[in-house]
Amino acid sequence: IICLLCLLSILGISHAGLLLHKKVQTENLVIGQPIEIEYTLFNKEKQTLKDIDIFDSSFLADEFHPVEANNSYALLSPNQQINYTVKAIPKVEGELDLGAAKYTYQVQGKEGITHRGRSNKLQTLNIMSQREFILSSSWTFNEWGAMVLPFAPLVLLPMLLWLCFRSMAGKYRQASAPDTSSPTLKGKEKKSKSVKEEKTNKKSSKPKKKKRQMFCQVVIIWQQKEEVQVEVE
Repeated sequence: IICLLCLLSILGISHAGLLLHKKVQTENLVIGQPIEIEYTLFNKEKQTLKDIDIFDSSFLADEFHPVEANNSYALLSPNQQINYTVKAIPKVEGELDLGAAKYTYQVQGKEGITHRGRSNKLQTLNIMSQREFILSSSWTFNEWGAMVLPFAPLVLLPMLLWLCFRSMAGKYRQASAPDTSSPTLKGKEKKSKSVKEEKTNKKSSKPKKKKRQMFCQVVIIWQQKEEVQVEVE
């Protein structure tokens, strides 16, 4: 700030002995909300300054609520810096211009000579409405929609396909599953069981019949041998 004040003095914005800098501290300027404006005084003389009076008439009654921006200091020592803050509440929205503040002072030991100067001029202030402030400082439905819509198909389509295939698979299983409650199916099941039992019984009875036939053949052959022996004798 001191370097900036020295630059202002070089440019002729302030008097060579006393530097006054004006700065807006509030970031978001909203109608009805206080705006903090900081004033910085710096005495770059080697002598003490006295009877310092600051006048700032840039806060018009049509644009701001009443503001007490004027201030006075009795003494300001060499290389001394003083900061003070004023709060201004805007009544209207849009662009507002705040002019430079003016001041007067005297040098101690050189009474009777009044020095005058002015501060820097602020840039145009853009006062937002309450709606503009809410839209700029928070996410709205439209903004969320603009972010979600491009990615919605990537998520919804696979889910919809999965649900469709799942429902189709369930219907196919229901159609292919036998209905055990119907009497016709029960009769078919009983018939199939009896057919299976008969087949197993037939398979098990076949070896027994073969054994009996072989035994009978052996007995017949033995009887024929005995008959042949008897005839020979």
